Amino acid sequence: MKKIGILGTGMVGNTIGSKLIALGYEVKMGSRTTNNPKAAEWVQKNGKNASQGSFAEAASFGELVFNCTKGEHSLEVMKL
Repeated sequence: MKKIGILGTGMVGNTIGSKLIALGYEVKMGSRTTNNPKAAEWVQKNGKNASQGSFAEAASFGELVFNCTKGEHSLEVMKL
């Protein structure tokens, strides 16, 4: 397992995603839009193993997926 999807662009998703990249994983951070500025900044900081996309793209990418969205939005995100 080398590909991880992260749903959410906040502090939790950023921290988990960055650590996973440091451990050698490829990580795609997902958000509502494919051009989310927070995700783009995270990709720039984390290099070639970091990418971004929609929630659906991150979920499809990952062999393992972390839900790092706010609790009140989680069910809505899972439907996307």
